Amino acid sequence: SNKLFAAYTGATLIIAKTTTLNAGIRAEQNTQQLTSQTFGGRPVRVANPVLSILPSVNLARSITERAQVRLAWSTTVNRPEFRELAPFAFYDFSFNNVLRGNDSLSVATVQNVDARYEFYPSTSEVMSAGLFYKHFTNPIEMFFLPGAGSGGTRNFTFGNAGSAQSMGAEVELRRSLGTLV
Repeated sequence: SNKLFAAYTGATLIIAKTTTLNAGIRAEQNTQQLTSQTFGGRPVRVANPVLSILPSVNLARSITERAQVRLAWSTTVNRPEFRELAPFAFYDFSFNNVLRGNDSLSVATVQNVDARYEFYPSTSEVMSAGLFYKHFTNPIEMFFLPGAGSGGTRNFTFGNAGSAQSMGAEVELRRSLGTLV
């Protein structure tokens, strides 16, 4: 079972005529529960009550009537899936792998930073370019189990790594086709 109770509060502050600050905080009380047993019959009970406090800030500044720059920061979480928690193995036919769950997984937290330029040629069109950066604490990853497996299969399990990073660029183009009709 998975129970999630959440609340959010936020505020918008207009700074001068061209700058807007949106800030908020989300509180989540999440409890994942799993009742199972190992192949040998040992009972496995997972009860992961986690309280997450997730702040966010978004600053937007208009450059012209149709263009703006945006900076954002937020904290998010990544919870384990039940197949990642369940202490049983299952065969993945696509990759000839055996995947085994890990009932000791922790929730991963993610710090997100985003910078974006947005241009709106019309009310139904957008052109934007952005950069993003994410820092993960306790990311959930798949790990190879050396010495396990037979017949050419490879065994993997899920675990928490210490940290990870992701960064990149995004481009979005949305064009209205209304002028073609």
